[in-house]
Amino acid sequence: MVRHISIHEPAMNQNSAMDDARLVRALKALADPTRFGIVRELAQAGEMSCGELGRRFAVTQPTVSHHVRQLDEAGLLTVRHEGQHHLLSVNREAVEEVSGLLSARLTSGRRVRRLGTRAAS
Repeated sequence: MVRHISIHEPAMNQNSAMDDARLVRALKALADPTRFGIVRELAQAGEMSCGELGRRFAVTQPTVSHHVRQLDEAGLLTVRHEGQHHLLSVNREAVEEVSGLLSARLTSGRRVRRLGTRAAS
């Protein structure tokens, strides 16, 4: 069984608050140095078991599980079950989606007020 979660649902408008909420959730998940490292390791390896991933980091197995859960809930991982093993890989579509949504939000044409200046009317 493979679980694949998208950062935003296709039926939603890309400018909706839900898209922003999911984008922020993914960015928060990636903001943690250990979680970012997990995503990098998985991107390089392709696929890895939870145990194998745990051996690559200087943290306890419960801590690895916590980080994996955060990344999974943010839609950034694909989890494949093979017997009793959970095989993890990066959900590359979701990572590309995060990149695209972030870029779109930062270049959406909104005028941003600079510190110490007034916003244009």
